[in-house]
Amino acid sequence: MLKFAQGEIRQAHDFFESSLQLTKSLHDMKMAASCRIRIAKCHSRSGNPTLPANILAETALVVEELEDRQGRSDIAVAMGEQEIASGRLSNASRLFLEAMRLQMEMKMGTRVGMLDCVYCLAKLAFTKDDLMLSLKLLSYEKQGREGMGNPISPIYRDERQAIIVAIRDEMSASEFELAWTEGASLEPNLILSAFTDL
Repeated sequence: MLKFAQGEIRQAHDFFESSLQLTKSLHDMKMAASCRIRIAKCHSRSGNPTLPANILAETALVVEELEDRQGRSDIAVAMGEQEIASGRLSNASRLFLEAMRLQMEMKMGTRVGMLDCVYCLAKLAFTKDDLMLSLKLLSYEKQGREGMGNPISPIYRDERQAIIVAIRDEMSASEFELAWTEGASLEPNLILSAFTDL
């Protein structure tokens, strides 16, 4: 897992493949599904769009059968990231919102999964040129991670920083500070409604 977080995609892929084999032998289907989702993300990060889609589609069937809401949320996030990369923004929005709703249903609003959803929504808002919403979401996500002592994964850090710099270049200092301050105190329900309206 640390290899994936540090951006060493090939080593992370090998780790998740061996973990998948072990979990299959132990008949732990939830953990096997989790490994397959991470394998798909490794392929996606290395520029292979077809294989991750196939892996995620197969894994979605297992997750549905197990009634694993966390797994459904993870798949929705991974598929949403692929939709952004493919330019299908409305599909990405639907998937990220679905993932966030699942996180909220599980009463996991302060956990990492929720913050991953918020980060993806911020990236999507930026892609749709809604800089104010993107910045507010990034502020909320940063505040949440700091409160948990869980910094953003290095694999997303450069991307996140580039978005913040691009937004800062487009806004006045006062607009930026106001949006950043407002974002830190957002509520998850407000995030859902803001994105439903976008």
